[in-house]
Amino acid sequence: MPQLVVQGYVDDQLCSYYDSHTRREQPRVSWIEKYVEKEDPQYWDRNTHIVRGSEAQFRRNLEIARNLYNQSEGLHTWQRMYGCELRRDGSKGGFHQFGYEGRTFITFDKETLTWVAPDPQAQITKRKWDANTGYNQRHKSYLEEICIEWLEKYLSYGKEMLLRTEPPGVTVRGKTEVE
Repeated sequence: MPQLVVQGYVDDQLCSYYDSHTRREQPRVSWIEKYVEKEDPQYWDRNTHIVRGSEAQFRRNLEIARNLYNQSEGLHTWQRMYGCELRRDGSKGGFHQFGYEGRTFITFDKETLTWVAPDPQAQITKRKWDANTGYNQRHKSYLEEICIEWLEKYLSYGKEMLLRTEPPGVTVRGKTEVE
């Protein structure tokens, strides 16, 4: 089982995948592969480099969370989720949050440039991350500009597949019991 898995989605389609065994980000849908070959040949190498660079930070964050919860053994989960959206009314949104053991640990509030910690154990992390105002401003810029720019590219290039309205085909096979 890989220690780290990174998945990239557009809407509900898994578009890219990376794990700590393959150590390579790879396409999961043909339309993104075609886009990358044509428009940005360095895309997979660049993203692979970024994710590889974040593996150590993920391990540190998991270790910090384990210590905050007084857990020294067993399997534990540290999750990062971020993304952006283009709404039908033209407005834009973005989110960035971390979870531990399937629960929200800390969430970024891009309007106030602060972190919201619903869990008491996350208060130390909140104070530390709130103090890094430059980092928080970069998060906001990423969510409102860079993420939206990439999302628009993905939506443009994958629109045929992403906007399909026909239901998926389903095959049902029956099995009869033999007495």
